[in-house]
Amino acid sequence: MWIVFLFLLTLSGCKQQIAVSYENSMTYKVYAVHEKKLQVEQVEIEYQITDIQSIFELYTIYQNHLPVGYFSPASPNIELLEYKQTNKDIYFTVNQFIYVSNISLFKEVLQKTSQIYGYEQIHILHLLNEL
Repeated sequence: MWIVFLFLLTLSGCKQQIAVSYENSMTYKVYAVHEKKLQVEQVEIEYQITDIQSIFELYTIYQNHLPVGYFSPASPNIELLEYKQTNKDIYFTVNQFIYVSNISLFKEVLQKTSQIYGYEQIHILHLLNEL
């Protein structure tokens, strides 16, 4: 019995060195809708914002990058057919899936996030009509 005790005691004195490394990820500020309050709030995400198209795609096909408890008011099926920039105004041409979204709330998060990154006004067009 004493031998087992001494053996365990000597093992407890052994030290192992564990190396831990981590990477600081960049975060980007965007706006999203809070699930419970249903209010538009600024949040930070790790999804990389590179241009106006990446902002639009965040709210459609990459909305899973939004933090838990927040959502995009846009349908993930909205297809960005094209976008044009005139000065600092952006014109998004989209398909018919825009109508299964909360258009006014979608425009609000898109507008606020776009302004963070230097754009002024956004316009959403479907069949040449502004929504």
